[in-house]
Amino acid sequence: MHRVLLTAQPTTERWPGFMLRGARSLAAAALLVLIAASAGCASRPTSLTVPMVLQQTNDYRPTTLVGHSLKVYVQPIHDLRTVTDRIGENRENPVVVPILPGGATPPVWLADSLASELRQSGVNVVSDPAAADRQLSVNLSQFWVQESPDYHAQISISVQVLDSGGKVLWGGSAAGDDSTFGRSLSVENYQQVMSNAAIKLVVNLVSNPGFAQAVTSPPG
Repeated sequence: MHRVLLTAQPTTERWPGFMLRGARSLAAAALLVLIAASAGCASRPTSLTVPMVLQQTNDYRPTTLVGHSLKVYVQPIHDLRTVTDRIGENRENPVVVPILPGGATPPVWLADSLASELRQSGVNVVSDPAAADRQLSVNLSQFWVQESPDYHAQISISVQVLDSGGKVLWGGSAAGDDSTFGRSLSVENYQQVMSNAAIKLVVNLVSNPGFAQAVTSPPG
């Protein structure tokens, strides 16, 4: 009786060529995606500095003051914001990018912007407080621009109109906001929305009958 010995033979089965090439292509594509994602994260700045410049856009036009304006002086603005080390944030990604002011601080920029836009609205703004009939005492409570992914700006103030002796003639608040879309971390878009917010704030202030009456001459 003969015994038949069965021995294990090494397998010679292999993937077809087209399957192997497909697997390699998928692996290469996945590697490219990972490289692109890493490059995108690495290219994002840790912060963005936006020069504080008032852009004169055509999005909003100043309103016209009703009545004959007295001489008005804008006092240095009091900063009452809870967050003062930045003017906004980019929140498109989990890692937040703080937006920092370049040049003037928000209170200084806003005081200059108020004076400029009030003049555009017909208010007789003067640079010498001793020559003024009225003074504006302004508190800045909010100055914020957030990108997530659209740009949104909000500026809020409280205002008192004082006569030459310091008596409060009117008190109130004013705010302005603006939104737009654009490419990520655009200095121009940040400047655009904060400028438009400041212009809208002045439009709302000048349109207030109580403010208009406090900074204009009595009829007759």
